[in-house]
Amino acid sequence: MIHFPSTLPPIEKQFDPISPSELGGAKILPGDTHDEESDAALAWGRVIHMLLELLPGLSSERRSDSGSSLIAAHPDAALISDPTELLNEALNLIEAEHSRWIFSDGLAEVPITACLPTLEGQRIYGIIDRLVDRDDAVWILDYKSNRIVPNTPEETPEGLIRQMAAYRDAVRLLFPEKPIRAALLWTRTGEMTLLPDALMDAALARVSIP
Repeated sequence: MIHFPSTLPPIEKQFDPISPSELGGAKILPGDTHDEESDAALAWGRVIHMLLELLPGLSSERRSDSGSSLIAAHPDAALISDPTELLNEALNLIEAEHSRWIFSDGLAEVPITACLPTLEGQRIYGIIDRLVDRDDAVWILDYKSNRIVPNTPEETPEGLIRQMAAYRDAVRLLFPEKPIRAALLWTRTGEMTLLPDALMDAALARVSIP
């Protein structure tokens, strides 16, 4: 006869995945009037992300007309005050000499999930805007449409640093043999902020896990 215990073993506590963008901390610099929570700012961000995902795969001759059509057909089209400015912002980034390598190779909108030891085993789930596997390193890049851009990595809003640190740690599990470079690409200016590992480590250590 099989005897079953009178009590069940404790069930391990389960946590829903956390988005790297929801790890707390500011996401814009003081004085940025392009409030990331406003409808117009959110719409601008969604549309430019779409353009940066789809336009690099087209020939340079087709990008402008296709971009205009994509903006006009987007559900957020009515919230875009200047479609031409938005399109030029995307095209300048895709075609600029210093950032062209980002869009000529790699993967766009890459979903990733992992349980991170640096977050007490918490599972994260997010989508990396661009992942580029180069010979010397794996690059993860996130597009930001903030109007005010930090002058140094240390001035980057805490919430953005935490987000990229979580992505970095997840990608490290997939590419343990390669350095991981995490960078923010500011769509307004075309500048890139490469975040040092020490800065990301410190930001992630400040995250409170419920």
